[in-house]
Amino acid sequence: MFGYIRPLVPQMLVCENELYRAIYCGLCRAMGKHTGCASRFTLSYDFVFLCAFRSAVERVSFTVEKHRCPVHPFKARAMANDNPVFTYAAGAAAILNAAKLADDAADESGRKRAAARLLSPAAKSIRKRAAGLDMLAESVQTRLTELSALESDGCASLDEPARVFGDLLGNIFAHGLTGNEERLSRTVGAAVGRFIYVADAADDAAEDAKSGTYNPILRLYADLDPASLFETKTVMDHTGRAHTKPRLRTDIAESIYTAALGDLIRLQNALELIDFSRCQKETAGIVKNTAYLGLPSELRRVLALPD
Repeated sequence: MFGYIRPLVPQMLVCENELYRAIYCGLCRAMGKHTGCASRFTLSYDFVFLCAFRSAVERVSFTVEKHRCPVHPFKARAMANDNPVFTYAAGAAAILNAAKLADDAADESGRKRAAARLLSPAAKSIRKRAAGLDMLAESVQTRLTELSALESDGCASLDEPARVFGDLLGNIFAHGLTGNEERLSRTVGAAVGRFIYVADAADDAAEDAKSGTYNPILRLYADLDPASLFETKTVMDHTGRAHTKPRLRTDIAESIYTAALGDLIRLQNALELIDFSRCQKETAGIVKNTAYLGLPSELRRVLALPD
């Protein structure tokens, strides 16, 4: 995935932020164990959210201990211990990343295609270690093939490719669950997937306009001069540093943000139907903070809209 699913850290309780960091480091450690050290480089915040969400739904508590890691060898860090949620997330990440790289190697051009071809052998090796998830792998590949076809055809709709990627994430969030938990998890995953697709398209719009790469937002406004779609804006990155770069015009950005709010509302409505009283309190806080505060804030950051 793409790393757009983050909590709003300033609004988190200290205990929630500590557990979130421990889940991040714990998932990294678990990926090294289950799908190989190379897979750790594919870790994203999106899969940290998946772990927190599945933990809440399946009522799997995180226990935390201090361990050392290759990136921070001199000081032990708090890490959530391995559990079934981490095992599943590591396998799902391996499947998605391997399939996405194969898709990019076939469909993209330039540096992105070259990078995908270079990394594909390692991704396939990682994918082989994701045991017992063949049905999930098949569904992921089916959705990516469908998405690739839409993009190859130059689909002039943002909703349609976003729906396909939403279906893909819905399958990942719901795989292995049953009953009401499966239905709600699929709804949450689908909303998250649509959000990620829209955020990524908005984030890449200026670069795609320059390179001529397909972007559904550019296709929506194909009757306009591409240069007229952008304004030079100051954008904050995740470290709080300001960068000046071309971003979508404010009126277009506001339109995209308003449309994306529908997915966020569907996500929040699904969360209201989940019983969080029986899960770890801090985990529930992470999930709710991300859904209610982090996602809207992240999309406004990508669109260079004021909070």
